[in-house]
Amino acid sequence: MGLKRRSGFDITRDILQACVNSATKTSIVFSANLNNKRTSRYLDYLLSMKLLVKEDNGRNVVYHTTPFGEDFLETNLKAA
Repeated sequence: MGLKRRSGFDITRDILQACVNSATKTSIVFSANLNNKRTSRYLDYLLSMKLLVKEDNGRNVVYHTTPFGEDFLETNLKAA
């Protein structure tokens, strides 16, 4: 039985969904089923594309899906 790999699009979707109500990096790692290094690369990319924003609230760094990211999710979930 072969393993089915997720596409970059699937991983992007999983991360954006995890961050809709805000998420720490640790919770993103678990909810998107990624390792720390890969999560960091995707977070950097999604921040640069303005699909996520990063907020340091003094205790934690949390990520939020932007309105643009939510539009991206909504549009691409309908197409999937």
